[in-house]
Amino acid sequence: MDLIIKGTEKLFKKVISPIVITVYIVMILSLFLQVLTRYVFQAPLIWTEEVGIHSFIWLLFLSAGIAFIPDVHIRVTFVMNSFPEKIRFVLDIILRLAVLFCLLLIIIYGFRYADLVSYQRTYSLRISKIYPVLAVPVGSLCMFLGVVHSILIRIKDKLK
Repeated sequence: MDLIIKGTEKLFKKVISPIVITVYIVMILSLFLQVLTRYVFQAPLIWTEEVGIHSFIWLLFLSAGIAFIPDVHIRVTFVMNSFPEKIRFVLDIILRLAVLFCLLLIIIYGFRYADLVSYQRTYSLRISKIYPVLAVPVGSLCMFLGVVHSILIRIKDKLK
């Protein structure tokens, strides 16, 4: 169990986080360039908006996966806190398993949809639509790993 927990933390710290930082920088630079060319030079670049949107989509889904590692996603806990600790633990695990099931569906159908749109091209960049669409299943896969990590942490803490 410790090996999986540490491996997941290492994956998010060494691989996913640097990708998120890079995507964030690309998004900020492309949107800055969009504003600069549109309002200062009065000659907007059409591709900068598309790069900004695609970067934002990737940033959103990858960051959501990162947030599961320290378990900082927003949740309403007033109902859960009304139960005794043992029931709360069981309900928490059940809810996380339900999230895993939903994420599994998103991953499966996300990859299917990506395959369907792989022959289509984006308007300005003329790249395959598979690249922005893959953010959904890949980000959901990161979230899946994050939820598994959070379940293992909860079980490990409970066993102490």
